Amino acid sequence: MWAGWLTFGFYVLSVPLIAAARYWMRRYQLSRTRWRGIRLGLAGSAWGFASASWGWWVLQMLSLGWYTPAARINRARLMWENTRFGDQPFLFEVQNGESPQKGMWWPFAFGWLSFAGVAVVTPVIGTLIAAAIITNMGIDPTDQGAYTGTMVAMYLVVLAIYGLAWLICWAPYNAAAMNRIASLITIDGARFKLRAKTFSLLAVTLLGWFFIIASLGLLAPIAGFLQVRYVLNRLELIETPRFADIGQSVLAESKAGESLGDAFDLDMGVGVI
Repeated sequence: MWAGWLTFGFYVLSVPLIAAARYWMRRYQLSRTRWRGIRLGLAGSAWGFASASWGWWVLQMLSLGWYTPAARINRARLMWENTRFGDQPFLFEVQNGESPQKGMWWPFAFGWLSFAGVAVVTPVIGTLIAAAIITNMGIDPTDQGAYTGTMVAMYLVVLAIYGLAWLICWAPYNAAAMNRIASLITIDGARFKLRAKTFSLLAVTLLGWFFIIASLGLLAPIAGFLQVRYVLNRLELIETPRFADIGQSVLAESKAGESLGDAFDLDMGVGVI
């Protein structure tokens, strides 16, 4: 019971902390970013973003995850509407009365249902395989060493299957969400288009995790670089902002690298959240 309450308390505290750290880190990154010689910036309050994120997280929990597409769009809207290109704000606009989550619900339903099926079936199959191994190899259940080793090995295999299934099941949703968010961002009448595809995004993600696991985390920056390059190579700008009419940023430059964000490993990505 105490473990359950402590776990709940950890998530209650960590969700706003991670959200605030993400906001501070984005502010730091944008203050060091130039486009056509014009500095970007991020206005707004990190704690306001954190409190809103906490509320959306509660709705996600109460809806068993089905509020996630709306929460993702809400976070992106709050982040991008506070982003500045010089003295020009970015806008997050939905056109023609469309749903903000257009194109995201079916991929999300696929991810939710398919991973739920994996979560139910995998332990059953793992248990049957472990029982077959113990029986066929003649392992005595009273032999604690051999029996425990077999069960630990099977437990690790099940965890690996969970991790791989998570990436595969949610790849269509992640690609759809990234494309939809990019399409809603505008700057001075110019729009963006991202061509993220399920299989190519999955391949980049798997390659990144391979580098992280094989190097025990030392090559995590390479995984981040792969994600950044993937997005930039597939990001298009439709129309062109009037660069000559946009002045330099009036926002104060962030003075810190936000070590809290680094502690939560939030330093990867290029802003399409």
